[in-house]
Amino acid sequence: MNSIQNIDRPTVLPPPDLSGPVLSEGPSAIDGSTIGRRPRRRRRWIIGGAIVLGVAAIGLVGLGLDQMLTHDLLSADFSEGDDTFKTGETEQYALDLTDGSYRLTATVTPTSPLVTFGWFARTAYYADIEATIVDVDADGAIVGIECVHSASDSTNAGYLLMYVPGDGYVLAKVSEDNNGVPEILQRVPGAPLEIGDHIGISCGVTSPLPTSKTTITGTVNGAKVISATDKSYDSFEAAALTFFPLRASDSIQFDNVTATVPGE
Repeated sequence: MNSIQNIDRPTVLPPPDLSGPVLSEGPSAIDGSTIGRRPRRRRRWIIGGAIVLGVAAIGLVGLGLDQMLTHDLLSADFSEGDDTFKTGETEQYALDLTDGSYRLTATVTPTSPLVTFGWFARTAYYADIEATIVDVDADGAIVGIECVHSASDSTNAGYLLMYVPGDGYVLAKVSEDNNGVPEILQRVPGAPLEIGDHIGISCGVTSPLPTSKTTITGTVNGAKVISATDKSYDSFEAAALTFFPLRASDSIQFDNVTATVPGE
């Protein structure tokens, strides 16, 4: 199978700590390859008993002055010629643009998730990220969205929101200290994501005090479904979409992936 240049094979890393808290409150309502715009990176996840392996990524293009100054950090509507997120093939997935949306399809029974990156126009200290789910043909899949602090190490550090079947909504920290394995910050029960839902994550420090922590909030259709605080990261440079299905030919389509500085 042809593959995108600079895609790595998966790396086996130790399992994460799954002893994070479980809340009774909540809404009623990961491939051996990762695609992005920076040099290749690696990580493995195990969430809720599912083994998740991943790597990253491909180089970043230059940015103009107007992009460096904007508060619209990222906007991908996947119209013809939109290359904000990469397309092509890995050993386990195909990524393409179809019907004006971004489609991720498993070409074999996957053993690890696909994580695909869209890089911000500049580093942000607060970011609201959102994506629309246009179509899903993947019962039981893990779907996620991440505020990426840095892909300059081997972990793609940041904060990750996932819907994990059987666990509900999960907020996790991905860090170099934990070898890139997600550390659970919070989880709550909740209904699966559906076609037309808008999944979002907001990451930032809301107070100027030195002791302030970063607040991470997960949303569905603009409503908060989960939140947590952590002191590890207070700046972000990319958004990431995560997809980990169970079967060959499973797919998901995203549209209108945006990232903005709130209040600007």
